[in-house]
Amino acid sequence: MPNIQPGVGDVHVRKLLTNISVQYKNDNYIADRIAPPVPVDKQADLIPVYTKEYWARSVAEELAYMQAPPVGGYEVETDSYMCRMYGIADAIPDEQNENQDLPFNAARDASEWVTDQLMLKREIDFLTNFWTTGVWGTDAVGDGGGADDFVKWSDYTTSTPLADLRGYARTIRHNTMGRNPNVLVLGDLTFDVLADHPDVMETIKYSASAESPARVTPNLLAQLLGLDEVLIGTVVYTTTPEGGDATYTNGYGDDALLVYRENAPSLRRPSALYTFFWTSVLGTNQYIRQRRDPNSDRGWLIEAMSYWHIKGLSSDAGVFMSDAVD
Repeated sequence: MPNIQPGVGDVHVRKLLTNISVQYKNDNYIADRIAPPVPVDKQADLIPVYTKEYWARSVAEELAYMQAPPVGGYEVETDSYMCRMYGIADAIPDEQNENQDLPFNAARDASEWVTDQLMLKREIDFLTNFWTTGVWGTDAVGDGGGADDFVKWSDYTTSTPLADLRGYARTIRHNTMGRNPNVLVLGDLTFDVLADHPDVMETIKYSASAESPARVTPNLLAQLLGLDEVLIGTVVYTTTPEGGDATYTNGYGDDALLVYRENAPSLRRPSALYTFFWTSVLGTNQYIRQRRDPNSDRGWLIEAMSYWHIKGLSSDAGVFMSDAVD
């Protein structure tokens, strides 16, 4: 067969596609929703804390005519926050900036990356310090055998997840003097197992139809439990140093956390968590800027900076459930 000329390589020069590219990035950060932001003017300050027992103890007395009432009172303690600075930058050499082809846009991609870096850092901060045992007022372990423990919800024969969660809601209500927990955080594995649990499916089956079969969603689960919202943690990250074969961690996995959370800064209210952002120095929670590289002046730096402190204020407003499912 004769050679066909010109060949394919002669009539087409390979170039980058401009309508598709591949990028992996976490799509669902929830730390800021569990610990609502509190903008503050100073990097560190004190938080007034009214001592709970003085508001649970009745010292009022029945009085005789003209008898003076007893004098009592309450105590106020202080807690504190300290917003530490976090930052990351990406360098764009002038040669790269001037030589790039579509679909690349170095400044846009760098801005997205440094923004994502701070959000990932804050998510890992939350996971390290609050998605764990020994932090909350009550720890419960799947198949742990203790007084606060429960049968793993992956045991579809004997476990009772809705009853368990309502029991933990009573615990928080008791510990916070009547406030109902309003947020449930589930690892993605925990949610997947709960979504197929017979107790949950039995509860929703009558709302299903041939056109709309029964399907458990976070909003539906929140309604069943009387919560404001159910959040699903899906963050994946690696701690492998750059250059090695990366191994990845599923941040939320098989655990769960039930909390009472104020949706905004409030006076004289308990709340499980807040995220304090020092905003006066940067003008915002998270600051991004572009400037010339000061060392070489032969490229641009895209920098992201933020001052924050994720602070637990009311440990008794939370119940952490570890190893909830298999």
